[in-house]
Amino acid sequence: MARTLTALVAALGVGLLSGCATGDSSSGGPGGGPTGLLGSLSGIIPGLGGGAEQTAQPPGFAATDLAAAPAAFQLMWLPTFTSPGLARIIQNNGGDLTLESQYGFDAAFRDGFLVGTRGLTEDLMGAYVADVRSALRAGGGTAVRIHDTLDGLDQIEQQRYDCTVSADGREEVDLGVRTVVARKFVESCRNAFVQFENLYWLDDRGDIVASRQFVTQTVAYLRSNRL
Repeated sequence: MARTLTALVAALGVGLLSGCATGDSSSGGPGGGPTGLLGSLSGIIPGLGGGAEQTAQPPGFAATDLAAAPAAFQLMWLPTFTSPGLARIIQNNGGDLTLESQYGFDAAFRDGFLVGTRGLTEDLMGAYVADVRSALRAGGGTAVRIHDTLDGLDQIEQQRYDCTVSADGREEVDLGVRTVVARKFVESCRNAFVQFENLYWLDDRGDIVASRQFVTQTVAYLRSNRL
């Protein structure tokens, strides 16, 4: 069982898709209602299809749950290990959002930036992302990012990354049930040992609607988007 992150963001005290957000076409639209939503997602989400071969879902992730409260779900998955899957919002405190994945792990976000995970083979214990957030809001710039992970002795180990945030035009992003034209930003980070590239897609209000964000070296990237 994955440990929930209900109190993670508050405890941290710190401010972490090549292509489109899902990479799959969508036949549903934002005004399609629950039936359109389920129809659009059944082809890419395990267990949402009908028939005898339907995959059993963890409690809270059945098609009926999604139909009853679609706003309580997002898409979230690990491209290296899983296909696109549902994530249920278990905490929403302004800019602090915690999601529980149908795959048994949790992830915490601050203003759309990943700041922690629990339940993975190698978790991101915390992340300082305030500089990155400021650079993104400014339309680009340089930033320092700090990640907390556990070493072999289960002690907190910090990694500092020097990052550059740059705009990369506008493109159409598939959110599973609708497509949007969003502004794309690339965050390139490195230190002496690791380098990675985060991707963000922002709507016209400046909110992150889809992203690909680095977790740890073992896990690689986490992709997520609103429905």
